[in-house]
Amino acid sequence: MERKCRYFYSKNQIDSLVIASEQLQKVSGDYSNEYYEAMADVADVYLAETYSVNKLYNKAILHLNNAYNTLLKDKSESKKIFYAKANVLSTFANVYMDKNEPENAVRKLREEIRSGSEIKNKNKFASFQYHNYANISNAYTQIFQ
Repeated sequence: MERKCRYFYSKNQIDSLVIASEQLQKVSGDYSNEYYEAMADVADVYLAETYSVNKLYNKAILHLNNAYNTLLKDKSESKKIFYAKANVLSTFANVYMDKNEPENAVRKLREEIRSGSEIKNKNKFASFQYHNYANISNAYTQIFQ
């Protein structure tokens, strides 16, 4: 189901994406499995990005809040869950940038940067933070123009 969502997202088929996302969320709830729920959260990220591009920022933020709150409940310390959380925070920042609220984008990116302390491998940590610092520098550029 998650791959269907990804496909519809990549093809910009919004109606199909919404339907597939709703189906994925229903199925994930039936299994009560953190991983499946995280995959439903990925669908929320796709929807949020789609809403943001179409200037429906409040809907985008609502979906991201749903996704992030679900992910915060997981205490498994799974790498998949960690990266799903990071992806949601990054998408929050993108939505806030689209919304012309770079200060809020910086707030979410700082949260993502702090989360990097969970990465123990130095190379993976460096790569993770490289992307975060590039993103936050872009947000600061918007603030100080």
